[in-house]
Amino acid sequence: MGDLDFEKRDILAIDLKSFYASVECIDRGLDPFRTPLIVCDPDRGDGSIVMAVTPFLKKKGVPSRCRRRDVPEVPNLIVAVPRMARYLEISARINDIYLRHVDEADLHVYSVDESFLDVTDFLWAAGTDAVGLARRIIAEVKRETGLTVCAGVGQNMFLAKVAMDIEAKHNPDFLARWTIDDVPAKLWSVSPLSEMWGIGSRMESRLNAMGFFKVGDIAQEDPQVLISEFGVVGGELWLHSHGVDRAIIARKQERAPASLSVGQQLHLPARGAQIHLLGREMGRELAIRLAQKHLAASTLTAWMGGDETWAGTIHLDRPIVTSHELERAVEQILRRRGVPKEIYSIGLVAGQLSSAEALQLDLMTDWQARRKDEELDATLAQVRAAFGPTAITRASALLRGSTSLKRAEQIGGHKA
Repeated sequence: MGDLDFEKRDILAIDLKSFYASVECIDRGLDPFRTPLIVCDPDRGDGSIVMAVTPFLKKKGVPSRCRRRDVPEVPNLIVAVPRMARYLEISARINDIYLRHVDEADLHVYSVDESFLDVTDFLWAAGTDAVGLARRIIAEVKRETGLTVCAGVGQNMFLAKVAMDIEAKHNPDFLARWTIDDVPAKLWSVSPLSEMWGIGSRMESRLNAMGFFKVGDIAQEDPQVLISEFGVVGGELWLHSHGVDRAIIARKQERAPASLSVGQQLHLPARGAQIHLLGREMGRELAIRLAQKHLAASTLTAWMGGDETWAGTIHLDRPIVTSHELERAVEQILRRRGVPKEIYSIGLVAGQLSSAEALQLDLMTDWQARRKDEELDATLAQVRAAFGPTAITRASALLRGSTSLKRAEQIGGHKA
């Protein structure tokens, strides 16, 4: 565990500064650094989440994530309704810019507004070093989209990420480079611990209880203490505190997810039969996601939020994947558990996933009927792919309390 060797690479961590808010400003011909704008759906009331604020508002102390009611009164404030399809379009354009400089295997898209690039094998062709190439990419993104890029350069993914988060975002040129030699001076003094990539608020609380308040405290601890407390994550945490990260982007592997989930926040409370309707709709939505990944579920958990949290789980006799199977399983949970009087959120989690193409036959299942269900689901998916998500739907979508039509026109729970 004490081995701190790693393969030194030239990695860029790139973040699009205040991405959603900046896109909204640029589309309006405004400067994000001079404009008070928030991205938020006003139809959801004062409790709705503010998805992004401009750098102008950040300088005034407005946090990136807050509730609409918590945004202070600002003269000429612009409230932009989220447009997820537009953000994804711009994100794709920017990733195309990155791919001018690296192969696809050396690009890791971390989120809609953040990516890692391994430029090690491309610097000779670029005729510059990693910092020079970062400046070139920053300039191209600015010239072609108007967006400001923040970039960290490091000898591995972790160093690039913390260089960006801790230093570059505060530099005038939004660029910083860290090497392993910078770790004692630049990383060990970082506090609170959640300022370091990989440490969330819950882990920070546990680390504080152990007497760790700065990253340097972790670095000076025996790694076995961290491993005994956090398992494998503890060992990785200790390595990160020394600036060590052995991940290589080109060696990334696609792994099957441990679970798949769907969920929604309701604008108005749901009661009685409406809860059952929403449960069935969520079951059909989850079936679509399972089918897209060719997976089947052996457990299903339903959860709801209201005055108190409600949850119920069913362990299935065999893995399920079709919309009818998911609907029936949801109803089975609701009948066994009973539904709350009133809810404001609802969701499903499919667990113990396995390949849908390797299901074990049994004598209790009507496999001919199941095959028809699969064909119906596939046909619906094809029609929606060709003509839009609302081109064909169930009549129940017209019932009072249904949210399926509205959700079909959203991306990530927000207006497209």
